[in-house]
Amino acid sequence: MPSSLHLADHAWTLRDLDPDRARDLACRSAEGRAVLEAQVVLAYLDWRSGIFERASLNLAAALSTLRTEGPSVWQARAASVLSCLAGDLNEPDLALALLDEQIQLCEALDLTELWASGIHDLAVQLRELNPARSRELLLQAQDAFRRCRYPIGELLVNGNLGDLDREAGYFESALARYRAAQADPMIAQHPSIEAWTLHGVVRASALGGYPAPQAELARLRELLSSPHLDVQVEVVSALSLHLPPGDAAGLLRGVLDRADLGSHYRAGLLHEQLSGALEATGDDRGALRHLKLARQHERRAHAGQTRHAARLMDVLRGMDDTRARNAALERHLNELRTLHAQAQRQSLTDPLTGLGNRRQFQEDLQTLTGHDALLLVDLDHFKRVNDTLGHPTGDAVLAQLGRLLASASRGEDRAYRYGGEEFALILRGLPPHALDGVAERVRAAVERSVFPDVPWTLTVSIGAARAAELSGETLLRGADEALYAAKRAGRNRVCRWPLTPPSSPGPGSDVGGLLRPLDAAAL
Repeated sequence: MPSSLHLADHAWTLRDLDPDRARDLACRSAEGRAVLEAQVVLAYLDWRSGIFERASLNLAAALSTLRTEGPSVWQARAASVLSCLAGDLNEPDLALALLDEQIQLCEALDLTELWASGIHDLAVQLRELNPARSRELLLQAQDAFRRCRYPIGELLVNGNLGDLDREAGYFESALARYRAAQADPMIAQHPSIEAWTLHGVVRASALGGYPAPQAELARLRELLSSPHLDVQVEVVSALSLHLPPGDAAGLLRGVLDRADLGSHYRAGLLHEQLSGALEATGDDRGALRHLKLARQHERRAHAGQTRHAARLMDVLRGMDDTRARNAALERHLNELRTLHAQAQRQSLTDPLTGLGNRRQFQEDLQTLTGHDALLLVDLDHFKRVNDTLGHPTGDAVLAQLGRLLASASRGEDRAYRYGGEEFALILRGLPPHALDGVAERVRAAVERSVFPDVPWTLTVSIGAARAAELSGETLLRGADEALYAAKRAGRNRVCRWPLTPPSSPGPGSDVGGLLRPLDAAAL
């Protein structure tokens, strides 16, 4: 049986996809220990259904308790929904304070979907104050919505970009945005969003001088019977643009008389439209009264605009500071990753030869399969080089031998400096008959090579072993035994485990493709 918290989380996920199912799950979760979480989901569903008062009361109580329990995703969700409710009820200061709380929680808890939602809502609040920044934030939100696959994210962004384009006078672009929103399959679940975008089409068409959008007007008339406050407000405001003044006045009075209208953010627009309709019917007294009411709403909005703008700028500065800190932190982390990668490479690389070191060799040794083989290569009489010619010449010899072994390796093979004057070659996918021939070619290539400042010929002894016969440390011991057998037998030769006389490739053997050509003169 799923836990109550799991049910609440699932209900939140379904809130836009299947509101009825989400409500059922939320109610079931409230029967367990997820009472606060259920309140948040139910308040969201009430808000989308236009039951603003109940949603606000329940959500404010839930958020107050959630704050006492420490930062959480549910606190961020509650702040997000209550911020939207406050915006609908024309309480911009409260909406902004909650939005700031939401964004800070999302950044602290890495909540992409809610962060995108907060950025989107902040863009809506900025639309009149700073349209360019509003558009920038909407596009950021759109990108984040796509990444987290928020079901109605694209729908919301298209609608608000449509509003921005309409207010900027880009009517054709606005109409394209609104219609993109209306084509979204999620719009059927959200009549208030549908009514808002239909209203946008009607208003942009009127302002741009386009023909009346008959399909959108027909759909608006279908939505006129909806009891949802936001739906009523958008539908009536839109239809009034295309109705005779008397009919428009009747519709506008009906929605303005609703007890739950309160200080709805569209109230001023509705009073202004009613004033125009009454004036057209000859009711000058009524027109003047509603014009005064419209101006009261306008003055109320302007009175708080400076304060609201200052708070908006504070939120934006906070976001910019956070983004700058995060960018600096990301740069620092990238530098640390680069340094770590360099240190990792250095810890696995021999600094003199550039080959893999003993640690890298031990790691790679564990990855061998039965098709692979190992050569241990020891420089004969290397002590004589150091004692006679000095350590710098000895280091130059080791570096040149390292280059020689690296050049002898195929792409899938790898050479290592195992320690001192001892090297190793791991040969991948080597046919059984070819091992002796490959080892002999390495030995002969070293013998042919000219080492500057060394007036005698340098040679190597090689011990060879196959992973099909040994594995891991036993393979290493087998190759080591073969190497010392080669040294005891007089050096400058190859011995193979199990210890048998070395064999050279016969006339019909083909090992030419198993080892890259060694050009001693070039080295």
